[in-house]
Amino acid sequence: IPILRVDEQIERDQVERVRSLRDRRDGAKAEACINALGSAASGTENLVPLILECVEAHVTVGEISNKLRSIWGEYREAVTV
Repeated sequence: IPILRVDEQIERDQVERVRSLRDRRDGAKAEACINALGSAASGTENLVPLILECVEAHVTVGEISNKLRSIWGEYREAVTV
């Protein structure tokens, strides 16, 4: 099975783009959005509008995912034989 191998230069370029985005965004707004998402994820509120606010505030998918993981944890399949 062929394995996808990403060129190291492409990886470095993407890391730099993410760093640049984080430098340019309004950090306070991004932090407020991600915190609101975390609070809502602890309850039963619809998260879609809050996720959209996060995206509009230039919060990365990784940051959103990490916040949700910190609230809900991560699924681990139970291995049964």
